[in-house]
Amino acid sequence: MIKIGKRTRTKYWGKYEVKDFVSLNAPIKCHSAEKGEVKSNPTIVKLSWDRDPSGDKHDLWFPY
Repeated sequence: MIKIGKRTRTKYWGKYEVKDFVSLNAPIKCHSAEKGEVKSNPTIVKLSWDRDPSGDKHDLWFPY
């Protein structure tokens, strides 16, 4: 579960903190030929890294 203030680490990029996130009010119902009806809840997360993996310290992430 995504929570503001949560600190964790990734295998290759290091430690980060969740600064903010946005998701839909309700999941979207979709249809998959393989699975049938499924729900998708797109989310975008703003992270602050302890050690910059890119040119700025704040990165956006689309978790899946």
